[in-house]
Amino acid sequence: MGKSAHVILIASVIRLLSLLGIIEGSKNRVIIIEGSVNCDPCHSAFQSNLSELLPGARVQLQCHRLKTKKETLNSSGMTNSMGKYRIIIGGGHKNESCGVNLASIGSH
Repeated sequence: MGKSAHVILIASVIRLLSLLGIIEGSKNRVIIIEGSVNCDPCHSAFQSNLSELLPGARVQLQCHRLKTKKETLNSSGMTNSMGKYRIIIGGGHKNESCGVNLASIGSH
C-alpha cells in the first residue's frame, strides 16, 4: 500500500453522543467508544471492498465543554489485529462535545 493511500477513521461517534445524553452527568457510569480504522486507497471516504483495516493504529479521543471549549478529556486507544479499537471512559461528560481522531497508523 503506497503512501498516497488515504487513511480514514470510522468511529461510532453517534453512539458516543447518544450515550452522553443518557448518562445525565453520572460519575459512576461508563461510556464505551468503539470503531475501526481502515485504509481507503480509492479516496471514497467510506469502507469498500478495497479498504483494509489497519492494526496498530493509534486513535485519540478528546472532549471539551460546549460553552468554554475547555478540554476535559484526552484519552487514546490502539486498534487490535482486526483494526478495531475500544476506549472506555467514566461518565460525567454531559454538555460536552467529544470526537475521535486518527493519531498515527502503526507500521502497516
